[in-house]
Amino acid sequence: SLSLFFTLSAYSQTPEDINLVQSIWGKEKRDMIEQVMDIPSNQEAAFWEEYGVYESARKKLGKEKFDIISKYADQYGKFTDENITDLMNRSIKNNMDIQKLYKKTYKSMSKNVSPKTAAHFLQLENYIMTAIQLEIQESIPFIDEIKLEE
Repeated sequence: SLSLFFTLSAYSQTPEDINLVQSIWGKEKRDMIEQVMDIPSNQEAAFWEEYGVYESARKKLGKEKFDIISKYADQYGKFTDENITDLMNRSIKNNMDIQKLYKKTYKSMSKNVSPKTAAHFLQLENYIMTAIQLEIQESIPFIDEIKLEE
């Protein structure tokens, strides 16, 4: 149970810490996208502009997801019907908002860059986000998986 507290407390960081992590990860992510995607030179400026718009919106959704996870950690072992319903509703809305962002990004990027480049980017983005989600999910216990001493 000691590792549970380290895992859960890792999600209880300040907004400044979250911004720092997002900026470092954002640079690494951009480098990865540059390496994986073969963006035609005549599309580069438009692509990175679209990417910037996407990342700005994604970071806001990422902070919301982080807040949901932090609340889960804070409330672990003390769930009520009300607080677990609130967490679930927020989580479902966040997931839906991410899907809406993918759709909006594809629509805009396919017009301003190309459908193929937009699809390739979102395919890569979905892969990255799924990998991150899996890692987070594996580090968070299921409800009532660990019985905390009252």
